[in-house]
Amino acid sequence: MYRRCFIKWIPPSLVVAMLTAATGESRTIQTNRNGVPTAAPDAAVDTVAYSYQKRAIVQLQALLAQRKGAAGEDNLLARLAQLQMQNSETAFRIAHAEAYYEKKPIDTQGPQTLTRQALVTLDRLVYEFPNYSDRASVLILRARAYEDLGQKPKALVEYEKIAKQYPNHPQMESIYFTLSEMKSDQGDHAAALVYLGRLEKNSQVDRAYVFQRTAYTYYALRDFDKTFLYMRKFLIHQVSAHKSNMDAVAPLLESNYMELVQFYFDASVKDPSHYSIGGALAFFRELLQILSPADAPPIQAHPLLGKLAFRFAKILRT
Repeated sequence: MYRRCFIKWIPPSLVVAMLTAATGESRTIQTNRNGVPTAAPDAAVDTVAYSYQKRAIVQLQALLAQRKGAAGEDNLLARLAQLQMQNSETAFRIAHAEAYYEKKPIDTQGPQTLTRQALVTLDRLVYEFPNYSDRASVLILRARAYEDLGQKPKALVEYEKIAKQYPNHPQMESIYFTLSEMKSDQGDHAAALVYLGRLEKNSQVDRAYVFQRTAYTYYALRDFDKTFLYMRKFLIHQVSAHKSNMDAVAPLLESNYMELVQFYFDASVKDPSHYSIGGALAFFRELLQILSPADAPPIQAHPLLGKLAFRFAKILRT
């Protein structure tokens, strides 16, 4: 999907000056009575970047036409593809911001046209220069272009090829995340777990996300033992990471505990001998112990325990 990034508001007068400097044209920005641009300020600043990108793209295309067949053509194509992708993402941010401020649907036609232009450049680089030194990065950019255009099957094939051929690439963790999500979306949860397993071995990634995503994937497979194992890992990780400021994650933790109620009910339907209805309260108490210090006595009454019991009773009634 497109990468969105919004920046803080800047004075309209400065925006006008930046636009004039970038385009050489006198520009005006419509503002409301408070001086706030009615067209998104984010988009106005992005327009400056967009103008510089377009100018650089035109210059690179002219240079490529002059140096057709010359040494270094592959490097120029790679730079052109990068600029074209950046330009399409900038155009999307502009369209997104304008849609937000003007209360209208997002017009993605322009950004997608730019992405297709980048894809033409990337295809040329892939097929005309198979021995390009940074081929992996080119394939990653092409997979992103497919993804941005909604061509997920093509993006998936490309990402899988990259994962197989370049397992040590610096962006591999990000690719594993993407592959796990794509495989889950396809219903291939077993394949998603393979990529999540590779991520779990890397201590530098967002382990909270990996644990939670793995738990949900096992839940989709109705493997409740593994579901609860990874939910415990997720909760323990969150408590350990935020023990100095538990209030910051309290809503998130409560939300996950409430989800566990549904998980337990589904587990009791599948395996009542292991996850009995009568054992639900003890199960919830044990999980709530994660929120307490290691030397604290076992939880008998926790503020969240009543909510969990109430939700479980409500599910049973339905």
